[in-house]
Amino acid sequence: MKKYYSILIAFLLLVSFRVQAQDSLQTFKSRSFRSIELKTGIGFGYPPQLYKIPINVVYQQNLKGGFSAIIYSEILHQSFSVPKLNYNASEFLFLQSLGIGRTIGNGRFNHGLYVLGGGRVYRTTLTLDESDFNQKSLVTRTVSPELGLMYNLKVGRKRFYYSTQLYFVLTPLKNFIEARHSLMMGVGYRLNSRK
Repeated sequence: MKKYYSILIAFLLLVSFRVQAQDSLQTFKSRSFRSIELKTGIGFGYPPQLYKIPINVVYQQNLKGGFSAIIYSEILHQSFSVPKLNYNASEFLFLQSLGIGRTIGNGRFNHGLYVLGGGRVYRTTLTLDESDFNQKSLVTRTVSPELGLMYNLKVGRKRFYYSTQLYFVLTPLKNFIEARHSLMMGVGYRLNSRK
């Protein structure tokens, strides 16, 4: 375990030194700004519960007049067991959305608010350890439409920058409080501007 912590610390130090050594690039508000972000964070919902950490990738391309288009992907896989109830469970979630929104800011920071639409794939497996049933596993697969609202904050002047986002699931609206929303933090990378 110490080996993994050492590798993580070394990676973070290298990224930090790399961020400090870069020249300024196009600003967040420039029309040619394109970026890709990798984030991780927590999922939350009601009743108050934190979910396993999802992985999130966001691609952004600025459009005219302060508007931006994004491609949003999120993936989560977790397994757990409940010994008292003699069952094991696993969960897989994949979300893919396209969005458009408005961004404001300057060369150092950027605020963005986006509306996203796409689809969600959800799969669960529940296995009973000691059971008299003929079939000891229950598998559920669901594909559903996705509508969401995302706030994104970017901070930094270099090729690498820090990014955080808050994503709210809007479908189905009647289950808004129980839906799995997410708070993400991570690193973004400015892609070379298109000629």
